Order: sequence, then structure tokens, then C-alpha cells
Amino acid sequence: MPLRVFNPMATKPPCSTGGLIPAGEQDPLEHLATLTCYAVGEPVYRQRQPAVRWHRILSGAARKCVQMPDGSRHIVDFLFPGDLFGFGKANQHGCSVEAIAATTKVASYPRDGVVALAETDPRIARQIRETTFDAICRLQLRLLILGQRTAIARVCSFILEMADRTAANPPGLVILPMSRYDIADYLALAVETISRTLTNLRLGGAIAIHRSRIVHIRDRRILARLAEEADGEQSLFASHAAALHEASVQRALQEAARDDRSPSESDRR
Repeated sequence: MPLRVFNPMATKPPCSTGGLIPAGEQDPLEHLATLTCYAVGEPVYRQRQPAVRWHRILSGAARKCVQMPDGSRHIVDFLFPGDLFGFGKANQHGCSVEAIAATTKVASYPRDGVVALAETDPRIARQIRETTFDAICRLQLRLLILGQRTAIARVCSFILEMADRTAANPPGLVILPMSRYDIADYLALAVETISRTLTNLRLGGAIAIHRSRIVHIRDRRILARLAEEADGEQSLFASHAAALHEASVQRALQEAARDDRSPSESDRR
């Protein structure tokens, strides 16, 4: 039976205010919104552009990234449906935001119009506060992840973070719209390290991987323990994964040897 996939980037109601507007009432932000669809890699805005509009992901996903003077890229956040972004104290954006999922739909609002509306509508002001708090919590979590010493702790923390942010999926199923290069730039690791760590987690039975971007968490407790950077736990898990990998290699070699010894159809004739 094929794996049934529930897309965590599915469309949310336009200009959704997170349940702050009673059912049947018009969303006060709706008349301010401009809807735009973006292809993969297309920017919603660039770093250092004037910050005159706020934005919300309606469907798809995006990455928030900073280009450093030496040309390197750092991804500071991933944005999913419902996330509001583009706000800040400065008059220009400190980051770029680029779509990472096909047909990412974004609602854009003039900043001055939203601020004026928030001064008269406490529901909008509350929504902005909650969205800001969410962004601060994500930033704090990322600082904790980057403070972890080992690659396996960072990758496990990342998988758990994505699982919590896409909780609408069936339990344990995580759909990653970002590439492994994006994950590497988010976790400050080499892409080869990301691939090797995911492979070890798969071999160790913590996760299963489908079509490279669908992760099925088979044992969340293992991921949580590895994310805590318990050195003994990580060493034990690494040894376990290596042993399983060696066993699979030996089985493949034995099967290949049996195939070589088996008489061919022409030999039997």
C-alpha cells in the first residue's frame, strides 16, 4: 500500500487570524491583503530591501536567510502556513525570504495599515503579539540547537522541531519541504554530515525515510535522548548503527556470492 501523505504546507484560510475572529465575521485584515504565488527559490523580499509590508504564508513554505559578506548563507528560520514575517524595528529587511515549496502563496499587508488597524482592534494587536512571541521562541530554540556539540544532537533536535511545527500530520510523519542543503545551512553543518547522520538514524531504527523528504519517526524517545547530548547514549547508538550497517553489507556480499555460484540458465541446458 502506498504511503498516505498529508501535506503540512496545505493551504490555510486566507489572512487567517488564528481563531481570533468569530466564525461568520469578515477578517479585518482581508481588505489590506495582496495575494502572490511564488515558485521555488523566488524571493518574497531581499535582504536590505525597504520593510514596508508584512507577510503571511498561506500555503507552501519559505526559508529566511542571511547572506554574509564572505558569500556564505545562514538560514535563520523556516516559515510555514500561518507564520507572519517581515516585521521588525528597522526600516529595511535584515534577511531574505525565499519560497522552498512549489506554488507558495503569501498574503502581504502594508505595514502602516496593519499598525493602524491594531491600534483600534485588540484582536489584531493580540495576534501580532502572539506571532512575535512564536518567532522569538523559534529563535531561542535555534540558538539552543546551534549550541549543541554533536551533529547527531542537532539533526535529532531539528527533526523533533519540524515534527512539532507540522503537528497536523499523522503522528510521527514529518514532510520536509526544504533540501538537505537548506538543513545544513540551518544547522551550520556540512550537507554530507546531514546525509550521513540521517542514514545512521535510519540504520539505528530511530527513523524511516521515504522519497528523501518524508521522515517517519519510528522511536521519538531515541531522538529525544540523542538530542540531549548524552555522550554515552550517542556512542552506544553510533556503535549499534555501525553494527547494523556492517551486517547489511555482509548480507549483500553473501547474496552476491550465492548469485555468482548459481548456474545460469544456459549452463543448465
